[in-house]
Amino acid sequence: MFKVIKYEGKARRGKFQCAHGGEVQTPVFMNVGTQAAIKGGVSALDLKELGCQIELSNTYHLHLRPGDDVVRQMGGLHKFMHWDGPILTDSGGFQVFSLAGLRKIREEGVTFASHLDGRRIFMGPEESMRIQSNLGSDIAMAFDECVENPAPYKYAKGSCERTLRWLERCKAEHDKLNSLPDTVNPGQMLFGINQGATFEDLRIWHMKEIAKIDCDGYAIGGLAVGEPTQVMYDIIDAVEPYMPQDKPRYLMGVGTPSNIIEGVARGVDFFDCVMPARNARHGKLFTWSGAINLKNEKYKLDEFLARLSAPPLQGGRDAGAAPCGDAQSLFLQQAHGVHPRCAGRRRVCGLPRGIQRKAFGKSVICRRKLLHIRMDSAIMTAMLLWRNLKNERNFNNYGIPSSHGRDDRGLLFPHHPSGKQAQKAGGADAQQPEKGRPRHHHRRYGRQDRAGQRLYHRL
Repeated sequence: MFKVIKYEGKARRGKFQCAHGGEVQTPVFMNVGTQAAIKGGVSALDLKELGCQIELSNTYHLHLRPGDDVVRQMGGLHKFMHWDGPILTDSGGFQVFSLAGLRKIREEGVTFASHLDGRRIFMGPEESMRIQSNLGSDIAMAFDECVENPAPYKYAKGSCERTLRWLERCKAEHDKLNSLPDTVNPGQMLFGINQGATFEDLRIWHMKEIAKIDCDGYAIGGLAVGEPTQVMYDIIDAVEPYMPQDKPRYLMGVGTPSNIIEGVARGVDFFDCVMPARNARHGKLFTWSGAINLKNEKYKLDEFLARLSAPPLQGGRDAGAAPCGDAQSLFLQQAHGVHPRCAGRRRVCGLPRGIQRKAFGKSVICRRKLLHIRMDSAIMTAMLLWRNLKNERNFNNYGIPSSHGRDDRGLLFPHHPSGKQAQKAGGADAQQPEKGRPRHHHRRYGRQDRAGQRLYHRL
């Protein structure tokens, strides 16, 4: 349910409610956790403290890993992530654009070659709806094609018409799935997506047509993918008058501070972008005086960072931890690659105890069970920590030294070249050769560190 409280020009102040969480205040920015986790080790509890109102995850990536059927068996994304607020899932339509070299579009749907292992995956409107129903998100996005800008008018028109037909199929399948007795979230909403590249006449025609289909909200997609910023603003101005006034509006994939301000002024209610998490991982901070990079040496002892400190947490959840936002914890993050919330207590939530001991010493308290953080949703945190450890030695997901040609249990891969050499030379305990190691099979064995070793990620 969505209600507009007040207008100021085209800008709108509203309230939004769905099956999970309380009342969402709009305009709202949605934090992006593509694989059910924010990169950089931000847990669901951290999102609550940051004031996140809606979390966004991606249908395509969760379908590949760990699998929507696995998430369904675990009770849906909310239980999987230990997040009780609203969740929006992208339909997988953006991957039609981002994986252009690995897909083939037909009327029935899109065939992808998995970016993980190359296997063929088919996804159409019905498949996308079924996956999102298994995930149990509060807002499902209709399956669409995101066209790269600039695009030929003829192709954009054909894509626009096909996206309309896909929306009709999405609506029918979505209503059917919501009526099933075993549906994870029978209150799941469906948002339609406006397409049409940078052609105003196509955008307006498409918006008029999808507005005839009774969706719970409408999004403007296919922007911020190559066109100038002013063109994006012009498209919003052209489409906005034809969007239903009583339904929420979502500008997909747009989230820089200036873009948000301009979007709100043009009547947009929802925004999302990976930029905040990406910038935070690289030490970039937005201030009223401009953007600064915390990794620069000149900010090491700057008192300006201390003035940005957040007040200590109340209630004693982390009595011995440095406050998140504290200048000291920021420096610890730069020095050790640890999330600020975890820097003071020398531990990383959601990671195996073995790898924590290697990183921070033996006096480590594992809080995975306490916080109910799923191992599958801590994948990106593990990968981040491995990158920080790789200058010392290569360790696998269990904190055990991982040598070349061995899996997570320390066993040799018999099909791997180095594994065969070791077996011929003297069995499983034979030393691995330091020179002449093959530098390929990265998909199977992960990237090499400086010593030429590989980490096999068992995801």
